[in-house]
Amino acid sequence: MTEQLKQYGGCLGMIVILIVIGIFMWRYHASEVQKEKAIATIVKQKADTDRLHDVAANQRLTAFYTRYNAVIDWGNHISEQPYTIELQNALIRTDNRPILVQGEIGDLLKNDQSISIYLAQKLNHSPSLFFDLTCDKYIADTIINNHSDGSTYAIYDVIVKVKTVTQNQPENDESNKSTSLSTFTITGQCIAIEPSQISISPG
Repeated sequence: MTEQLKQYGGCLGMIVILIVIGIFMWRYHASEVQKEKAIATIVKQKADTDRLHDVAANQRLTAFYTRYNAVIDWGNHISEQPYTIELQNALIRTDNRPILVQGEIGDLLKNDQSISIYLAQKLNHSPSLFFDLTCDKYIADTIINNHSDGSTYAIYDVIVKVKTVTQNQPENDESNKSTSLSTFTITGQCIAIEPSQISISPG
């Protein structure tokens, strides 16, 4: 009888241990499920926030270039290694419309009677374009304030009225003539500018 009680007690103890282990595993699984749900919620919230930011940025950009009736797809008319005339046709518009440029401002320079902005843009498939643009004091002050108050924006959306397009002469290096891409300097007027919030490609 005593032996049977010992066996019964041993079985009961094993059952208790298994129950405890089961409860622990269930709680652990429930905890992991809650963690996964929490992570999924955070990821979704971030995705929703990013989507709303992109929507707002797109709306702001659309309102910006629409206000000036600017052309945004001018890069679609430029080949990988274009002739100057291709850029002239794409940028110096017969309909007198300005273009939207997105690029990095390299410098601001005050001349005798004007202020110049030097801006660079690299198209996805084409050579680099360097813009030498005149602007008014308000635009220059906007850039300077963004640069000096700690909220520097390296990339800007710029409405440009193009005047001239010139191909820059490559360095006199015979070995690189067949492989180097041309660069172009474009002069004109900066009509309006604002910090970029979303990346675009004109072509």
